[in-house]
Amino acid sequence: MDPFILDLLINKREQREWKEIESTMRPVPAKYFNGEPVYEFFQNLDDSLEINLQPIALSVNPVNSFVPYHFHNYVEMIFPLKGNLSIMIENEQLDLHEGDIFIVGQTRFIKI
Repeated sequence: MDPFILDLLINKREQREWKEIESTMRPVPAKYFNGEPVYEFFQNLDDSLEINLQPIALSVNPVNSFVPYHFHNYVEMIFPLKGNLSIMIENEQLDLHEGDIFIVGQTRFIKI
């Protein structure tokens, strides 16, 4: 990847804590798994957390960010731009490394 673009994606992304997002957006769990809430994420959001109406969206999660168990009504592609990433797919942990791509089907719930 072009170093300039990588720098933009990594360094210009605002870090947000899940607790802050949760208190602002007030998501309602669709169900629970092992005592943890599982949320429906059925809309893509832009960096300002506004709904993105485009058919394809790119979101960049900051390093060391947390995304609770969730599922989508669309396919999600996850790939670490730099370093490693652990994903919980229900009870199974998957470790991704720079250059890997993981495609999550609809209704599979994951935690990042």
